[in-house]
Amino acid sequence: MQEIDTERSADQKFFSLPTLKTATTPYQAWLNDWRAYEALAAKSLSELPEWSEASVAHIIAEELPDDSALFISSSRPIRDIESFALPRTGVATYANRGLAGIDGNISTAMGIATHHQKTLAMIGDLGFLHDVSALTNIENVNLLIIVIDNNGGGIFSTLPQRGVADLRKYLEPTPS
Repeated sequence: MQEIDTERSADQKFFSLPTLKTATTPYQAWLNDWRAYEALAAKSLSELPEWSEASVAHIIAEELPDDSALFISSSRPIRDIESFALPRTGVATYANRGLAGIDGNISTAMGIATHHQKTLAMIGDLGFLHDVSALTNIENVNLLIIVIDNNGGGIFSTLPQRGVADLRKYLEPTPS
């Protein structure tokens, strides 16, 4: 077996996967909170008789209290707010644009929340997944994240290419 570390002074060299010893429940409180919020979200969604992306955008824009902030991710959420929310004042509104518009959304919303008493983020499912690791950054902020789960790529049903034959097969990952 060849040892490559030519005097780079590694403390340890592994030639197979080491056995890691970790605490069994280092984040149990966080996990319990996550499960409680998940149950609350499921209950809230079950009480909405006609849930849709349009109704969520309309309700968010209408019911968000004055002097709060709204972060809207790219793709469907920003288009839903533009199409279905009624114009109003009293809310600081933010959006950003990155690679395809889906990277860094949670991080951006967390940064915005550090400057506002109350912040709501409306993020698509793919945008959420692209930055989910940001949730490991503990911040003492008042941030509510609403994830719009439209099976990713829902935006394409509203764009001119929606009529292209077999469009979804080019957008979705190939099963392995």
